[in-house]
Amino acid sequence: MLLDVGGYFAPALEHLAARFSGRLLGVVEDTQNGHQRCQRLDKPPVPVYSVARSPLKDPEDYLVGQSVVFSTEALVRSRDDILNGRPACVIGYGKLGRSIAAMLHSRHVGVTVFDIDLVRRVQALSQGYRTAPALADALAGAGLVVCATGNMALREEDFGRVANGAYIASVTSSDDELELSALHDLSTPAPLSSRTSPATRAPATTSTSWPTAKRSTSCTARASAPTSCSSRPRSSPRPPELMSTSGLRFGLPRSR
Repeated sequence: MLLDVGGYFAPALEHLAARFSGRLLGVVEDTQNGHQRCQRLDKPPVPVYSVARSPLKDPEDYLVGQSVVFSTEALVRSRDDILNGRPACVIGYGKLGRSIAAMLHSRHVGVTVFDIDLVRRVQALSQGYRTAPALADALAGAGLVVCATGNMALREEDFGRVANGAYIASVTSSDDELELSALHDLSTPAPLSSRTSPATRAPATTSTSWPTAKRSTSCTARASAPTSCSSRPRSSPRPPELMSTSGLRFGLPRSR
């Protein structure tokens, strides 16, 4: 039996089933992200048992939401900033999104929720959160954006709506939530300033220097601790009056 956390074996499942023919009984998938990857398989060669949507995972998802906000706040504070007074946008109001919104609210952070599912937006509204009918509306005015969809929350065209100095966080793997190729085309990595303390610095950390570009920071927050954080510039500069103050960035709000 193969235990997968994130669906990383899904692309190679057919090869593994052939390699261990008669020995591989099936796959147990633990996460919603992995559940979606397994669903993309036309016909899995072995049974796939997903516990991602089991009620037994609800307590764990709630704790994961706590951990994500804790790690996010640690990154923000490591850059001499605080969450208070920084409006937040939560993209995705599933089990993790609900927990994250609740944790941010408990820290007196104003939360706007966007979900493509109208029923979930109504649920968020009934629980006291501001909701937006479109992603662009949700991003407008946000200084912190948390992606909790597991399915490409932000694409190239969305980054232009993210404000200078906002923070972007990905709950799941960043390549699943963010169109990273669009960011790579806009920046040139450079070593991050040593101002970040070693105790809080993520293992893989880079910053970007682009003289005329806006800056933003994107991070991946895991259940246990943040694993990566990179500061990236905005695309070509636009007049301030045309810039919406939104943000999916965890990091540097000002030039160094």
